[in-house]
Amino acid sequence: MLVVDSRSPEWLARGTIPGSVNIPWNLISVDMAGTFAVDAEAETLATILKDQFGAHLSNGQWDFRNAKTLVLFCNGLWCPQSGNNIKTLIRLGYPTYKLKWYRGGMQDWVSAGLTTANH
Repeated sequence: MLVVDSRSPEWLARGTIPGSVNIPWNLISVDMAGTFAVDAEAETLATILKDQFGAHLSNGQWDFRNAKTLVLFCNGLWCPQSGNNIKTLIRLGYPTYKLKWYRGGMQDWVSAGLTTANH
């Protein structure tokens, strides 16, 4: 399992959930047409899928059988970043049972008085 902080670096500087990995939302998010603005963004996503999520590219298709279960979070219920990333990952074929969303995000985490960490 991998806990993914989807927030941008300026939000991350305020603290995060201990043990989480920061992968800013815009490195996974695609535009409304389902494409990236530049090829480098697609290459970055491929690297994230392989190296951090454990997916495998085979014959031009992503294989997620051995991929990690992801728990994504962002700022809180009002923040769309994690939800958008989950939609993108589903479109790429990531199994829905391997995608979890901590909807309360950092807002709920901090409100509950839970420990935060700085990266």
